[in-house]
Amino acid sequence: MNPLEDAAAVVAARLRDAKDVYIVSHIDADGISSGSIAYRTVRRLGLRPEVDFIKQLDDFVIERLCKEVPEGTLVWFTDLGSGQLDRLRGIDCVVTDHHQPASTEVSGALLEGGSFVQANPHLAGVDGAQEISGAGMAFLTARAVDKVNLDLSMLAIVGAVGDMQHSREGRLVGLNASIVEEAVEAGIVEVRMDLAFFGRETRPIHKLLQYSSPAIPGVSGTEMGAMEVMKDADVEPKEGTNWRTWSELSIEEKQRIIARLGEILLTQGHGHKAVSRLVQEVYTFPAEERGSETRDAMEFATLLNACGRYGMARVGMEVCLGDRMDAMTEAKRLQGSHRAKLVDGLRNVQSLGVVSRRSIQFFHAGDAIPDTIIGTVASMALQAPGIDLDPGLPIIALAKKRDEPGVIKVSGRGTRDLVDEGLDLAKAMTEAASGVGGIGGGHNIAAGASIPEGKEEEFLVALDAIVARQVPRLAGDDGDQDASEST
Repeated sequence: MNPLEDAAAVVAARLRDAKDVYIVSHIDADGISSGSIAYRTVRRLGLRPEVDFIKQLDDFVIERLCKEVPEGTLVWFTDLGSGQLDRLRGIDCVVTDHHQPASTEVSGALLEGGSFVQANPHLAGVDGAQEISGAGMAFLTARAVDKVNLDLSMLAIVGAVGDMQHSREGRLVGLNASIVEEAVEAGIVEVRMDLAFFGRETRPIHKLLQYSSPAIPGVSGTEMGAMEVMKDADVEPKEGTNWRTWSELSIEEKQRIIARLGEILLTQGHGHKAVSRLVQEVYTFPAEERGSETRDAMEFATLLNACGRYGMARVGMEVCLGDRMDAMTEAKRLQGSHRAKLVDGLRNVQSLGVVSRRSIQFFHAGDAIPDTIIGTVASMALQAPGIDLDPGLPIIALAKKRDEPGVIKVSGRGTRDLVDEGLDLAKAMTEAASGVGGIGGGHNIAAGASIPEGKEEEFLVALDAIVARQVPRLAGDDGDQDASEST
């Protein structure tokens, strides 16, 4: 076994010995997938665990857990906990997380201390931002508990895709790839190279092209441009009176559309790298209904995100556990609302404008954008046509926390190119937030923080300086340090 599997085995032993288990997980797609894996694993041990989905593991939540969790109950933290381990030492717990831990000065993937056991890829030198997700860590633990839990590999794939761990290489890599291989052998997932756009199962083809990300000049944002691509590729948009979806096309039809998109990119001056990113490895679950949101890993993850962002993570968990009736109906309703709010969020970014500094760019949404979707809006803004952003700078988004007066939510998003240059948003956010009395954490490419309201400028000044130290190219820019607004 590798170090991570050894660590998972130790956590599994604690779970098998537990008399009762309380599960705590994050509200995003990876967190809901992780929590669902944990729930199913513990249920198969004959226990009835409580599940608590949270936005952030802060002091308030930890204090509440200390009061509410019955004595003698083992708490299982999934997809969170590693960055707050010093605060968990009074709780009998196990942590299976993939975020950067407070300290990595440990050999192996396991950290034990009194009441806690932590399994984390970073402790073994494995990149938790790309090679394994929180759901992947929960799956390794579930499989160590009992081989019957191999069926939960589906949710490990959904969690990894939800955390965009396939985006850099166009496929899942590292331990994620090993999990995919197991799932393929078990007939749980099918893998193929296909168009990288969202909505392959559920969106009409012209809508899939119209809302493509990354943007295609003359196609994205315009229904007419999308229909023109289909006409040029000799692909009929309808079958009778019904709009066709991408998954219903023949291989030859798909190839013609992809070739046409490639021609557009090249004639617009984009290189072959941009063309190659049109396709990626995609993950389809053959047991799921054709044309459903749960058949495609990316669409499944987006459905879960919609549930979590609006306080309904438990609905997402029920979908993960197999409910395709009431929970699925509610999840689809939430997704429709989520899409509308994201569109509104992008419009707000356009009207607010983006402020550029030496090494970061940011917007402060106040209460105009819900704090639960501010990170998603920031990610979309990086690709959205009509929003003037510098691709060479990380984007930082701020919003008021609606359920915590006086607290500002911060979300940061970078690019793989910036990470290759040295960017580590998790470390930068943690350091800048701690300097103003807040907390931060996450991954090198995507991270978050909570800071006191009124401390935004002090935080941004510190963050700008930290990122400049991390990325030498930005540190060497002696341009104007004052904020300048661009729209």
